[in-house]
Amino acid sequence: MKNQQPYLAKLACLILLLAAGPLVLAQQAPPSAVAGLYNASVDWSVSDDFNSLNWSKWTYRKDDGTNGIGEGSNYVYIVNNSYVSLKGSGATDKGGGLSSLNPTHYGFYITKFRLLGGFPEDHSTAWHPSIWASPWNMGSDARQLNPLPSDWVEIDFMEYIEQWPSFWHTQLIPRLNNVTEPVSGRPLLYTRDTNFGSWTTLGLEYHPDYFQLWELTNGTWTKKGTKIYTSGYENTTSKIHYKCRSQVYWILSNKYHYAGGWYQGDSWMHVDYFYYYPYNGSSRNDLSHFEADNPQSNMGLEQVSLSPNPTHGLVSLANLANGTYEVTVVDLLGKTALEQTINVSAGSYSMDVATLPKGTYVLKIKSREGSRNMRFIKY
Repeated sequence: MKNQQPYLAKLACLILLLAAGPLVLAQQAPPSAVAGLYNASVDWSVSDDFNSLNWSKWTYRKDDGTNGIGEGSNYVYIVNNSYVSLKGSGATDKGGGLSSLNPTHYGFYITKFRLLGGFPEDHSTAWHPSIWASPWNMGSDARQLNPLPSDWVEIDFMEYIEQWPSFWHTQLIPRLNNVTEPVSGRPLLYTRDTNFGSWTTLGLEYHPDYFQLWELTNGTWTKKGTKIYTSGYENTTSKIHYKCRSQVYWILSNKYHYAGGWYQGDSWMHVDYFYYYPYNGSSRNDLSHFEADNPQSNMGLEQVSLSPNPTHGLVSLANLANGTYEVTVVDLLGKTALEQTINVSAGSYSMDVATLPKGTYVLKIKSREGSRNMRFIKY
Protein backbone atom coordinates (compact mmCIF):
# COMPACT_ATOMS: atom_id res chain seq x y z
CA MET A 1 0.00 0.00 0.00
CA LYS A 2 1.21 3.51 -0.81
CA ASN A 3 2.13 5.82 2.01
CA GLN A 4 -1.03 7.82 2.84
CA GLN A 5 0.69 10.43 5.00
CA PRO A 6 1.37 12.99 2.22
CA TYR A 7 -2.25 12.82 1.12
CA LEU A 8 -3.54 13.09 4.67
CA ALA A 9 -1.30 16.10 5.24
CA LYS A 10 -2.69 17.85 2.15
CA LEU A 11 -6.25 17.04 3.24
CA ALA A 12 -5.55 18.46 6.69
CA CYS A 13 -4.24 21.70 5.15
CA LEU A 14 -7.35 21.98 2.98
CA ILE A 15 -9.62 21.48 5.99
CA LEU A 16 -7.75 24.19 7.91
CA LEU A 17 -8.09 26.64 5.00
CA LEU A 18 -11.82 26.00 4.74
CA ALA A 19 -12.25 26.36 8.48
CA ALA A 20 -10.45 29.70 8.42
CA GLY A 21 -13.29 31.21 6.39
CA PRO A 22 -13.81 32.43 2.84
CA LEU A 23 -10.84 33.36 0.73
CA VAL A 24 -10.24 37.10 0.34
CA LEU A 25 -9.46 38.17 -3.20
CA ALA A 26 -6.74 40.74 -3.79
CA GLN A 27 -7.97 44.29 -4.28
CA GLN A 28 -7.55 46.03 -7.62
CA ALA A 29 -4.22 47.87 -7.46
CA PRO A 30 -3.27 51.29 -8.90
CA PRO A 31 -1.37 51.48 -12.21
CA SER A 32 2.21 50.25 -11.93
CA ALA A 33 3.47 53.57 -13.33
CA VAL A 34 2.35 55.42 -10.19
CA ALA A 35 1.89 52.62 -7.64
CA GLY A 36 5.09 53.63 -5.82
CA LEU A 37 3.48 56.94 -4.83
CA TYR A 38 0.77 55.21 -2.81
CA ASN A 39 0.52 52.65 -0.03
CA ALA A 40 0.65 49.03 -1.12
CA SER A 41 -2.59 48.23 0.75
CA VAL A 42 -5.95 49.97 1.00
CA ASP A 43 -7.18 51.96 3.97
CA TRP A 44 -10.04 49.80 5.25
CA SER A 45 -11.51 52.59 7.37
CA VAL A 46 -12.98 53.89 4.10
CA SER A 47 -12.45 51.18 1.47
CA ASP A 48 -15.20 48.62 0.96
CA ASP A 49 -15.91 45.52 -1.15
CA PHE A 50 -19.63 45.90 -0.33
CA ASN A 51 -20.16 42.28 0.59
CA SER A 52 -22.29 43.76 3.37
CA LEU A 53 -23.19 47.20 4.72
CA ASN A 54 -20.54 48.20 7.23
CA TRP A 55 -21.94 50.91 9.50
CA SER A 56 -18.51 51.62 10.99
CA LYS A 57 -17.60 53.09 7.58
CA TRP A 58 -20.89 54.42 6.23
CA THR A 59 -24.11 56.12 7.20
CA TYR A 60 -27.20 56.81 5.11
CA ARG A 61 -27.09 60.05 3.21
CA LYS A 62 -29.59 62.41 4.83
CA ASP A 63 -32.25 64.40 2.97
CA ASP A 64 -30.77 67.86 2.40
CA GLY A 65 -34.16 69.57 2.20
CA THR A 66 -34.83 68.97 -1.48
CA ASN A 67 -36.87 65.80 -0.75
CA GLY A 68 -34.80 63.72 -3.14
CA ILE A 69 -33.19 61.38 -0.59
CA GLY A 70 -34.72 58.35 1.09
CA GLU A 71 -33.10 56.36 3.89
CA GLY A 72 -33.35 52.68 4.61
CA SER A 73 -33.18 49.31 2.88
CA ASN A 74 -35.75 50.27 0.23
CA TYR A 75 -33.12 52.55 -1.28
CA VAL A 76 -29.75 51.12 -0.18
CA TYR A 77 -29.12 47.38 -0.11
CA ILE A 78 -26.53 44.70 -0.86
CA VAL A 79 -27.10 42.37 -3.84
CA ASN A 80 -25.84 38.76 -3.62
CA ASN A 81 -23.19 39.72 -1.05
CA SER A 82 -21.41 41.30 -4.00
CA TYR A 83 -22.21 45.00 -4.54
CA VAL A 84 -24.29 47.83 -3.12
CA SER A 85 -27.36 49.04 -5.01
CA LEU A 86 -28.50 52.65 -4.63
CA LYS A 87 -32.05 52.91 -5.93
CA GLY A 88 -33.95 55.91 -7.22
CA SER A 89 -37.69 55.27 -6.85
CA GLY A 90 -40.11 56.79 -9.32
CA ALA A 91 -43.01 55.99 -6.99
CA THR A 92 -41.63 57.96 -4.03
CA ASP A 93 -39.43 60.51 -5.87
CA LYS A 94 -36.56 59.54 -3.57
CA GLY A 95 -33.19 57.91 -4.03
CA GLY A 96 -30.61 56.33 -1.76
CA GLY A 97 -27.09 57.26 -0.76
CA LEU A 98 -24.20 56.36 1.52
CA SER A 99 -21.90 58.84 3.26
CA SER A 100 -18.47 57.96 4.62
CA LEU A 101 -17.77 58.37 8.33
CA ASN A 102 -14.03 58.89 7.96
CA PRO A 103 -12.25 61.59 5.92
CA THR A 104 -9.51 60.94 3.38
CA HIS A 105 -6.89 63.08 1.67
CA TYR A 106 -4.20 62.50 -0.94
CA GLY A 107 -4.24 59.04 -2.48
CA PHE A 108 -5.30 56.81 -5.34
CA TYR A 109 -9.03 56.04 -5.42
CA ILE A 110 -10.55 53.16 -7.39
CA THR A 111 -14.24 52.43 -7.92
CA LYS A 112 -16.24 50.07 -10.10
CA PHE A 113 -19.82 51.11 -10.90
CA ARG A 114 -22.69 50.79 -13.37
CA LEU A 115 -25.91 52.70 -14.04
CA LEU A 116 -29.24 51.15 -14.93
CA GLY A 117 -32.88 52.11 -15.33
CA GLY A 118 -35.04 55.13 -15.74
CA PHE A 119 -32.82 57.93 -16.94
CA PRO A 120 -34.69 59.75 -19.76
CA GLU A 121 -32.75 60.32 -22.94
CA ASP A 122 -32.82 64.12 -22.67
CA HIS A 123 -33.07 64.61 -18.90
CA SER A 124 -31.26 63.37 -15.83
CA THR A 125 -31.37 63.55 -12.09
CA ALA A 126 -29.86 66.71 -10.58
CA TRP A 127 -26.16 65.93 -11.01
CA HIS A 128 -26.90 62.36 -9.96
CA PRO A 129 -26.11 59.48 -9.76
CA SER A 130 -22.73 60.56 -8.43
CA ILE A 131 -19.62 59.44 -6.56
CA TRP A 132 -18.29 62.63 -5.06
CA ALA A 133 -16.62 64.23 -2.03
CA SER A 134 -16.73 67.36 0.13
CA PRO A 135 -15.56 68.54 3.60
CA TRP A 136 -18.81 67.25 5.16
CA ASN A 137 -20.57 63.95 4.60
CA MET A 138 -24.25 65.01 4.37
CA GLY A 139 -25.05 61.89 6.38
CA SER A 140 -27.57 60.89 9.02
CA ASP A 141 -24.54 60.49 11.27
CA ALA A 142 -23.28 63.94 10.31
CA ARG A 143 -19.53 64.43 10.06
CA GLN A 144 -17.43 67.35 8.87
CA LEU A 145 -13.83 68.46 8.95
CA ASN A 146 -12.86 70.22 12.15
CA PRO A 147 -12.12 73.05 11.74
CA LEU A 148 -14.29 73.36 8.67
CA PRO A 149 -12.09 74.95 5.97
CA SER A 150 -13.10 78.00 3.97
CA ASP A 151 -10.74 76.87 1.19
CA TRP A 152 -11.64 73.42 -0.17
CA VAL A 153 -12.44 71.37 -3.23
CA GLU A 154 -15.48 69.33 -4.23
CA ILE A 155 -14.35 66.23 -6.11
CA ASP A 156 -16.86 64.82 -8.57
CA PHE A 157 -15.29 61.43 -9.29
CA MET A 158 -18.27 60.39 -11.45
CA GLU A 159 -21.24 62.68 -11.92
CA TYR A 160 -24.13 62.08 -14.30
CA ILE A 161 -24.57 65.41 -16.08
CA GLU A 162 -27.81 67.33 -15.86
CA GLN A 163 -29.41 68.33 -19.19
CA TRP A 164 -26.86 66.32 -21.15
CA PRO A 165 -28.19 63.05 -22.58
CA SER A 166 -26.36 60.00 -21.29
CA PHE A 167 -23.09 61.62 -20.25
CA TRP A 168 -21.09 61.68 -17.04
CA HIS A 169 -17.97 63.61 -16.18
CA THR A 170 -15.14 63.96 -13.66
CA GLN A 171 -14.59 67.51 -12.44
CA LEU A 172 -13.37 69.67 -9.55
CA ILE A 173 -15.18 72.58 -7.93
CA PRO A 174 -12.65 74.59 -5.89
CA ARG A 175 -13.85 77.06 -3.28
CA LEU A 176 -11.59 79.86 -2.08
CA ASN A 177 -13.01 81.65 0.98
CA ASN A 178 -16.15 79.56 0.33
CA VAL A 179 -16.59 81.20 -3.08
CA THR A 180 -16.82 78.93 -6.11
CA GLU A 181 -14.08 79.68 -8.63
CA PRO A 182 -13.51 80.16 -11.46
CA VAL A 183 -16.78 81.64 -12.68
CA SER A 184 -15.74 81.03 -16.29
CA GLY A 185 -15.79 77.25 -15.86
CA ARG A 186 -14.70 74.39 -13.65
CA PRO A 187 -11.58 72.24 -13.91
CA LEU A 188 -12.80 69.33 -16.03
CA LEU A 189 -10.78 66.14 -16.08
CA TYR A 190 -12.92 63.98 -18.36
CA THR A 191 -16.33 63.59 -20.02
CA ARG A 192 -17.70 60.32 -21.39
CA ASP A 193 -20.94 58.83 -22.69
CA THR A 194 -22.77 56.50 -20.32
CA ASN A 195 -22.68 52.82 -21.18
CA PHE A 196 -25.84 51.81 -19.33
CA GLY A 197 -25.76 48.36 -17.77
CA SER A 198 -22.01 47.84 -18.16
CA TRP A 199 -19.44 48.02 -15.38
CA THR A 200 -16.85 50.82 -15.50
CA THR A 201 -13.69 50.88 -13.38
CA LEU A 202 -12.13 54.28 -12.71
CA GLY A 203 -9.05 55.39 -10.82
CA LEU A 204 -8.47 58.90 -9.52
CA GLU A 205 -5.13 60.26 -8.37
CA TYR A 206 -5.44 62.99 -5.75
CA HIS A 207 -1.75 63.87 -5.53
CA PRO A 208 -0.41 66.98 -3.72
CA ASP A 209 0.55 68.34 -7.15
CA TYR A 210 -2.28 67.20 -9.41
CA PHE A 211 -5.47 65.25 -10.15
CA GLN A 212 -5.38 62.57 -12.87
CA LEU A 213 -8.17 60.23 -13.98
CA TRP A 214 -7.49 56.64 -15.09
CA GLU A 215 -9.71 53.92 -16.54
CA LEU A 216 -9.19 50.16 -16.32
CA THR A 217 -10.13 48.25 -19.49
CA ASN A 218 -9.36 44.56 -20.02
CA GLY A 219 -6.83 44.66 -17.21
CA THR A 220 -4.93 47.70 -18.50
CA TRP A 221 -4.90 51.14 -16.88
CA THR A 222 -5.02 54.14 -19.24
CA LYS A 223 -4.82 57.85 -18.40
CA LYS A 224 -7.97 59.72 -19.35
CA GLY A 225 -8.67 63.37 -20.03
CA THR A 226 -6.74 66.29 -18.59
CA LYS A 227 -4.33 66.44 -15.66
CA ILE A 228 -5.36 69.26 -13.33
CA TYR A 229 -2.53 70.82 -11.32
CA THR A 230 -3.14 71.65 -7.67
CA SER A 231 -0.23 73.93 -6.81
CA GLY A 232 -1.39 77.18 -8.36
CA TYR A 233 -2.08 80.57 -6.78
CA GLU A 234 -5.45 80.93 -8.46
CA ASN A 235 -8.33 78.78 -9.66
CA THR A 236 -8.68 78.34 -13.40
CA THR A 237 -10.10 75.68 -15.70
CA SER A 238 -6.71 73.90 -15.72
CA LYS A 239 -5.50 74.20 -12.12
CA ILE A 240 -6.69 74.90 -8.59
CA HIS A 241 -5.28 77.03 -5.78
CA TYR A 242 -3.00 75.08 -3.47
CA LYS A 243 -5.09 76.15 -0.47
CA CYS A 244 -8.07 74.21 -1.85
CA ARG A 245 -6.38 70.80 -1.42
CA SER A 246 -8.65 69.78 1.44
CA GLN A 247 -9.49 66.50 3.09
CA VAL A 248 -12.88 65.13 2.06
CA TYR A 249 -15.70 62.77 2.96
CA TRP A 250 -16.98 60.51 0.17
CA ILE A 251 -20.64 60.25 -0.84
CA LEU A 252 -22.17 57.57 -3.07
CA SER A 253 -25.53 58.91 -4.08
CA ASN A 254 -28.47 58.33 -6.42
CA LYS A 255 -30.53 61.32 -5.38
CA TYR A 256 -33.88 61.35 -7.21
CA HIS A 257 -35.00 64.43 -9.08
CA TYR A 258 -38.23 64.82 -11.04
CA ALA A 259 -36.95 66.33 -14.28
CA GLY A 260 -39.03 68.95 -16.02
CA GLY A 261 -42.36 67.14 -15.88
CA TRP A 262 -40.94 63.96 -17.38
CA TYR A 263 -41.82 60.80 -15.54
CA GLN A 264 -38.78 58.86 -14.51
CA GLY A 265 -38.96 55.19 -13.66
CA ASP A 266 -36.79 53.45 -11.12
CA SER A 267 -33.05 53.82 -11.53
CA TRP A 268 -30.02 52.21 -9.90
CA MET A 269 -26.37 52.92 -9.34
CA HIS A 270 -24.45 49.76 -8.45
CA VAL A 271 -21.04 50.08 -6.78
CA ASP A 272 -18.93 46.92 -6.70
CA TYR A 273 -16.12 48.42 -4.62
CA PHE A 274 -14.53 51.65 -3.48
CA TYR A 275 -10.81 51.53 -2.61
CA TYR A 276 -8.54 54.19 -1.13
CA TYR A 277 -4.75 53.79 -1.33
CA PRO A 278 -3.28 56.66 0.74
CA TYR A 279 -0.45 58.76 -0.65
CA ASN A 280 2.82 57.70 0.97
CA GLY A 281 4.81 60.87 0.32
CA SER A 282 7.33 59.16 -1.95
CA SER A 283 8.42 60.07 -5.43
CA ARG A 284 10.06 57.98 -8.10
CA ASN A 285 13.16 57.59 -5.89
CA ASP A 286 14.69 60.72 -7.43
CA LEU A 287 13.79 64.38 -7.80
CA SER A 288 13.24 64.60 -11.55
CA HIS A 289 9.47 64.39 -11.12
CA PHE A 290 9.33 68.04 -10.02
CA GLU A 291 10.37 69.19 -13.49
CA ALA A 292 8.45 66.44 -15.29
CA ASP A 293 5.14 67.00 -13.51
CA ASN A 294 5.15 70.79 -13.43
CA PRO A 295 5.30 72.53 -16.81
CA GLN A 296 6.13 75.83 -15.08
CA SER A 297 9.14 74.40 -13.27
CA ASN A 298 12.16 76.74 -13.29
CA MET A 299 10.23 79.35 -15.28
CA GLY A 300 9.71 82.94 -14.16
CA LEU A 301 12.02 82.75 -11.13
CA GLU A 302 15.35 82.12 -12.88
CA GLN A 303 16.96 85.03 -11.04
CA VAL A 304 16.40 83.53 -7.57
CA SER A 305 19.53 82.16 -5.88
CA LEU A 306 20.13 79.99 -2.82
CA SER A 307 23.13 80.17 -0.45
CA PRO A 308 25.12 78.94 1.35
CA ASN A 309 25.30 75.48 -0.14
CA PRO A 310 26.17 73.21 1.65
CA THR A 311 24.57 74.64 4.77
CA HIS A 312 24.30 73.72 8.43
CA GLY A 313 21.66 76.13 9.69
CA LEU A 314 20.15 78.71 7.34
CA VAL A 315 19.52 78.89 3.61
CA SER A 316 19.00 82.34 2.13
CA LEU A 317 16.97 83.10 -0.97
CA ALA A 318 18.04 86.23 -2.84
CA ASN A 319 16.82 88.27 -5.85
CA LEU A 320 13.18 87.81 -4.89
CA ALA A 321 10.54 90.24 -6.03
CA ASN A 322 8.33 91.44 -3.21
CA GLY A 323 5.25 89.28 -2.76
CA THR A 324 3.96 85.96 -1.47
CA TYR A 325 5.67 82.63 -2.14
CA GLU A 326 5.03 79.00 -1.27
CA VAL A 327 8.24 77.24 -0.20
CA THR A 328 8.51 73.45 0.09
CA VAL A 329 11.59 71.43 1.02
CA VAL A 330 11.61 67.74 0.09
CA ASP A 331 14.13 64.94 0.59
CA LEU A 332 15.45 62.51 -2.00
CA LEU A 333 12.38 60.29 -1.59
CA GLY A 334 10.08 63.19 -2.36
CA LYS A 335 8.80 63.43 1.23
CA THR A 336 7.97 66.93 2.42
CA ALA A 337 10.38 68.03 5.15
CA LEU A 338 9.35 71.70 5.47
CA GLU A 339 6.51 73.73 4.02
CA GLN A 340 5.61 77.36 4.58
CA THR A 341 4.18 80.48 2.98
CA ILE A 342 6.52 83.47 3.05
CA ASN A 343 5.94 87.18 2.48
CA VAL A 344 8.95 88.98 0.98
CA SER A 345 9.32 92.74 1.32
CA ALA A 346 13.10 93.25 1.15
CA GLY A 347 14.15 91.11 -1.78
CA SER A 348 15.43 88.15 0.24
CA TYR A 349 14.38 85.56 2.79
CA SER A 350 16.20 83.15 5.14
CA MET A 351 14.88 79.75 6.21
CA ASP A 352 16.10 77.73 9.16
CA VAL A 353 16.91 74.13 8.15
CA ALA A 354 19.01 73.26 11.20
CA THR A 355 16.53 70.61 12.37
CA LEU A 356 16.70 68.63 9.12
CA PRO A 357 18.77 65.42 9.09
CA LYS A 358 21.95 65.45 7.05
CA GLY A 359 21.33 64.83 3.37
CA THR A 360 20.41 66.25 -0.02
CA TYR A 361 17.20 68.24 -0.41
CA VAL A 362 15.29 70.24 -3.01
CA LEU A 363 13.81 73.62 -2.14
CA LYS A 364 10.81 74.36 -4.35
CA ILE A 365 9.66 77.98 -4.43
CA LYS A 366 6.49 79.06 -6.25
CA SER A 367 4.67 82.30 -6.97
CA ARG A 368 2.21 83.63 -9.53
CA GLU A 369 5.16 84.22 -11.87
CA GLY A 370 6.31 80.61 -11.87
CA SER A 371 8.44 78.24 -9.80
CA ARG A 372 12.00 77.09 -9.29
CA ASN A 373 13.62 73.97 -7.79
CA MET A 374 17.05 74.27 -6.17
CA ARG A 375 19.07 71.47 -4.60
CA PHE A 376 21.10 71.96 -1.45
CA ILE A 377 23.05 69.81 0.97
CA LYS A 378 22.47 69.87 4.73
CA TYR A 379 25.55 68.73 6.69
